[in-house]
Amino acid sequence: MNWKTEYPTLAMVNEAALSTLLVWNKDLPIAQTDVERTIISRVIKRAIKLAGRECSEQAPEVVDKWNELADLAKKVGIHLDKM
Repeated sequence: MNWKTEYPTLAMVNEAALSTLLVWNKDLPIAQTDVERTIISRVIKRAIKLAGRECSEQAPEVVDKWNELADLAKKVGIHLDKM
């Protein structure tokens, strides 16, 4: 498996480090199937979760502002994952 261009399994996504998730998000080809769309969605959600965790340790005020933005976006019908 070429880990930069072939879709990983969901188990691999759940174990991947933030750096790997970011490479997958950047380099994987555009999703063509429902399975690939699910995987890329999980890659993005997990990357946001891990980035939020790192950010909360380094700059908790940034996480607070992001979450405020997510709440405001929700009010106008835009979904942003909270950190």
